[in-house]
Amino acid sequence: MDRPITVSAVVALAALAGGAIANPILIADSIADFGGVQGENGWSYGWYSQDDLSLGGTLSADGSAFNPFSSFDANTGWWSTDPFSAASTPSQGASPGTYAVITAELMHAHAPSPLANLSAENLWVSRRWTSATSGLLTLSGTIAHDDYGGGFMAGNGTEAHILVDGVAVFSYDVQFQDFVGTQYLFDVNVVEGTTIEMLLGAKGDPSYDATRFDMQITAVPAPGAVALIGLGGLLTGVRRRR
Repeated sequence: MDRPITVSAVVALAALAGGAIANPILIADSIADFGGVQGENGWSYGWYSQDDLSLGGTLSADGSAFNPFSSFDANTGWWSTDPFSAASTPSQGASPGTYAVITAELMHAHAPSPLANLSAENLWVSRRWTSATSGLLTLSGTIAHDDYGGGFMAGNGTEAHILVDGVAVFSYDVQFQDFVGTQYLFDVNVVEGTTIEMLLGAKGDPSYDATRFDMQITAVPAPGAVALIGLGGLLTGVRRRR
């Protein structure tokens, strides 16, 4: 004979179905996911020529013009445009050489410098994540200047932007030695294939303008989905007795 579900179980089911609260699920982390393989964990590392950006009003980028970095140095942990730039400072002989570098925690844009034999092109560096899911995601992280030896007389700061499918949805003007910076937190709707980019540009001579720019991407399951999961678990736990 089947044993009916107890009153306590019914109450639990009703409470679960009516008010389930899901904890956010971390699906991407720019620091923890960083590695030396393009596309790994959904992340790609590269650059845009300034000519491929629309800088008037809301910044936008031609996504098809994204250039993946060709060189990663395991010793320095740097992605860059060429083996010399990825392995050491461009002023030590890289040709053409750029300051365009992305590491696990930092980003560094490129612009012409009077102190080194560098490419004359302005390069904006991009850390790009491609979504494999659809729904509402929360983006959070920190943007701040990171001085690595420039003193008080060097550096011009940087421009930091977060783009969704090529259009800026958040921007921050990073001042030189702004070590506190800003913390951002906002939601975006995505579909499979949506690109989210952390884009950084120089505001003059790029020397000593490394910028901390990280991102965590979380998703919150719909309460109804969590309730169904819970219902399944409770029903499975009801034993039948004969």
